[in-house]
Formats: sequence, C-alpha cells, structure tokens
Amino acid sequence: MKKALSPFLRDHWLDLLESFDEGILLFEAGGRIAFMNEYAAQLTGQSARLAIGKTFTDPLDRNPWLDELVRATIHDPQRATHVSGVLSRRDMPPLPAAASCIPVRREDGAVLGTLLAIRDISHQQEVETRERQTERLDELETLVAGLAHEIRNPLAGVRGATQLLATLEPGDPRIRECAAIVADEIDRIDGLVAELLQLSARPPGEPLRLNIHEVIEHVLAIMEPSAPALRFERRFDPSLPPILAEEDRLKQVIMNLIRNAIEVSPDGASIFVSTRFETAYRIETAATRSRLLCVQVEDQGPGIAESDLERIFAPFYTTKSSGTGLGLAISRRIAAEHGGSLKARCGAQGGAAFVLSLPMELGNDNGH
Repeated sequence: MKKALSPFLRDHWLDLLESFDEGILLFEAGGRIAFMNEYAAQLTGQSARLAIGKTFTDPLDRNPWLDELVRATIHDPQRATHVSGVLSRRDMPPLPAAASCIPVRREDGAVLGTLLAIRDISHQQEVETRERQTERLDELETLVAGLAHEIRNPLAGVRGATQLLATLEPGDPRIRECAAIVADEIDRIDGLVAELLQLSARPPGEPLRLNIHEVIEHVLAIMEPSAPALRFERRFDPSLPPILAEEDRLKQVIMNLIRNAIEVSPDGASIFVSTRFETAYRIETAATRSRLLCVQVEDQGPGIAESDLERIFAPFYTTKSSGTGLGLAISRRIAAEHGGSLKARCGAQGGAAFVLSLPMELGNDNGH
C-alpha cells in the first residue's frame, strides 16, 4: 500500500534534508553518493556538487572509522550502527564527531541504499568537560568556604592585638615596625581569603543589557596607563549585539585576562583584544538556541605549554613567580555562571590566547 504524501513534503523534501543540524550523505545500493547536504560538505571539507556520483570512499578517505561504519552497514543492513571519533578534514582542524548509519528500505523491505548522518559534538564535549570541572570546583568550594570563614573570623582580633602592641612602647621604633609588618601580612591574608570566597557559589546578580565593546574599553582605560611600553590593538566586530551579563563580574574576567597578558609581555610587544561571533551554535535547552559571542585576549609573551593549557585553570596553579593562581579559576567560574566558557590556546603570535565565550539569544536587535 502506498503511503500518503503531502504536497508540501513532495515539494520540499530536499529543503528538509538541508535543514538538518547534521551532515547527511545518502549512498545508492552500489555505494555511490546520491546526495550530500551542505552541512556534510562543511564538516568533511568536500564539495557537495562534485561529490555526487562518486563512491562513498571519496569523501571519507581521511576518516577510516566512517568508511568502516558505512561498509559494516552495507554488509549487515539489519541494524543501525552508531560510533564516534575524530573527523579529519581537508584544510581545517580535526573535529570530534558522532555518526549514525542506517539502511534505506523500500516498503517491501528491499534495501535501496545507505544513509550516513554526521554530527559535530565539540560543544557537547566542551559542556561535559565544563560540567566535570564545575563538579571539581563544587567539591573544592566546600573546603574553601569553610577554611575562608575559619581564617577570617580571628583576623579582626589579631589585627586589634597588633594595634594595641604598637602603643605599649612608643619609644621603641622596632615594636611599631613589627606591628606594621604583621598588619600588612594580615591584609595580604585577608586579600587571599577574599579571592578564595569568589570560588564559592554565590547568588546570581542582576544581569544587565551590555555592549561588550563598552565593557572592554572601560577595562582598557584602566589597564593601558599601567603598561606604557605595550601596544593594545583592538580588533572588534561592530555588528555584535548586546548581551545580558553582570557588569562587574564580566569586567573582572576581562581585567584578569588583560592583566595576565600585560605581566607576560616584553616591552614593545602588542596585546590583541578581539571580538567575534562564534561560527557554531550551542544548544541550551530543547526550546532555546544560543549563539556564542567570543572575546579573545592574545599576547606575544612566552606562551603556554600544551600540557598546561587546562592546568592553568586549576585553583592555586600558576606558572608565574608571583600571584595566587586564583585569577583564571575565578574567571572560568564567572564564565560558567553566565552559561559560557573560558579556554586557553597557543596564540598565532607565539604567545597565549584566552577565549571567553558567552551565549546570546537568537533574535537580538540586529537580526543575528
């Protein structure tokens, strides 16, 4: 019995295949490509138009795991097969991907061909990685919060005692000198405690509608005078729409990134501050899709070893001779609180690049 087919589906089945948020390749029974949507072309680095009529091995020649998947499905069309791996692409960086392969059957059960669906899972892996990192931070924050409060409570009493000590022997300058040193050290401990407390969970503040470039310019106005021997190069995308964020927390992240860049940059070097749209979408919920806005701070310093690209975000880990090692951990936590991420990579200029990604709801004022 022939299935009912609406005029809409008859006229727009090709549009339907092109609309999938997956790369779709359809192979005839003989293994030749009958269809490849544009997203599959982007994922594989191939031309969809030139791929038609070629064997399935042509677009998959860089990915034996996909080749094996299709062969297995052709050999045993009784079951669908699902695998994941790293997608090697022509003139593009590799990409973590998941793939499903199913036989295409006629109503009488005869196999007409094979359908391969490829999905980019890089953002899914990023979310899972961030969730694991958040879990580790959640475990740490319990210890940190308790330790911070236990340390902070006696600080007021200790400071009062040192102030009293300074008045006991006004004629002996050494007592006053010692009291001043103790007071300074207590202030340092108090500053450390204040940083530790920022790692603890806190109630979300009121998000504001912010122009990201105004926020960056505000931070640069504060930071640039402290580094007269450096050049600050702005590479902004003026089409970026406003975002919803806590202004002070967002400024804190950008200030941390620029301060780090200043500290590692030699005289005469440049610090590149750029903004752009992320090319991929990230799915927040079944009903909400967000596009990512990126802020990148890149320096011309000594760079970061590959083995340290993730370790530098761990609390108390630092590659610098001074500092607490908390700034990047706090910055990543703030990014996560905003539904975004903070990543480090090797910069194009030989130094390090930090990329802050923040989600934006689709349908903002400028139509993006």
